[in-house]
Amino acid sequence: MQLNEEIMTLPEGTLSVERRVAEFRENHPDSVLIRLDQDLMNMPLPPTVTAGMQEAVLEVSRPDGIHLSSPWSGYESLKHAIARHLAERGAKVLERDVFITSGLESAHACLSNLFGPANSVLLPDPGERSLWTLHRCAGRNLSFSRALPENRFRPEPPAVRGADLVFLSSPSTVTGVAMDRLTLQKWVDWANENDCILFFDASLAEYVRSEDCPRSIYELEGAEHCAVELFSFEKGYGVTELKIAYVIIPSTLCREGKYLRDLWCARQPATATPPSYVMQHAAELLFSEEARAETEKLLYRIQKVGRLLSEGLSAAGIPHVGAADSPFLWAQCPRGMNSWQCFDTLLDRERLVVTPGSLFGYSGERFVRLTAFGLPEEAVQTTVRLCELFSEPPAKTEAELAKEQEKMLFSDQA
Repeated sequence: MQLNEEIMTLPEGTLSVERRVAEFRENHPDSVLIRLDQDLMNMPLPPTVTAGMQEAVLEVSRPDGIHLSSPWSGYESLKHAIARHLAERGAKVLERDVFITSGLESAHACLSNLFGPANSVLLPDPGERSLWTLHRCAGRNLSFSRALPENRFRPEPPAVRGADLVFLSSPSTVTGVAMDRLTLQKWVDWANENDCILFFDASLAEYVRSEDCPRSIYELEGAEHCAVELFSFEKGYGVTELKIAYVIIPSTLCREGKYLRDLWCARQPATATPPSYVMQHAAELLFSEEARAETEKLLYRIQKVGRLLSEGLSAAGIPHVGAADSPFLWAQCPRGMNSWQCFDTLLDRERLVVTPGSLFGYSGERFVRLTAFGLPEEAVQTTVRLCELFSEPPAKTEAELAKEQEKMLFSDQA
């Protein structure tokens, strides 16, 4: 028997944050913490979706409800809604190229099984640890595309090929930065020129407000020949109960004489566990005009909190990015601290919980991530606490400086 020893090489994960928070609560049971480290907020389902789900439950409770069992690739009505929604944004997608899965992690795992261990992988750094873990355990060689202040936290394609499988997300689920059209077009052109496959996570597309930042990779010329797009309803709409995602694999995506969509269709029927009829019906309703208006209010609340947090970081003199097109903020650790030192300082002194940037990769060191899934009142409190801890003392007036110089002068004469 041969076990997968790659698992033992994985570094500590975000559980280390929970351990420290648990220890702090044990030692300070009366303290109230402001959690700025949550990946998701359990937002309420829009009323239109809730009502539709109740109707769907009644449908499956009838004797003839068994005919509602989902096809392995998902219901046609949901795939039609997705294709129509993307077409409104200028992204042409065929319904037959849309596949429904039970979640983003499941989709990535299924896609990974289409490729052998000899394929090399290029990941963003900082980036999602789940992708790092998945491909590391598969024994693949990993390289990284750095998102740094020098490139405005928008990773650029490498000068040489260096990878078979490339992963991007826009907006980034770590830094919160959305890629502009020019940068994404560079990636698409590079992938086509080097016969790579680009996996694009568009889960945060609903947060994008910048006109020059595409919401789908298929808004770009040539993407249908190199890119697979993924979207998580759980991440995109902040509803933890919607464990459902979709994958788009264009019929035109071909490598070494084989179409990736054909490989997917050959593998998935035997192993796929599609979401229930009720779950898919809820996802479909999110594309209705009524639900869009209701969802927009919920997203506006998150972005309002993000703006308040951004203003608080600015008031405390902390450089940061994000919040404009996502619920995430990426802040530089003040006063030369590393990410864990900043985490401990904020927790111990101000009762604020953030995520150390080092958990997202090498380039995350000396940064922390904040999320805007809290309440506006908590964002205001965060501003006060950050300013108390990190704001520079007010500049001294000329009169105060003159008095200090006079004091030093007479002190020297004495």
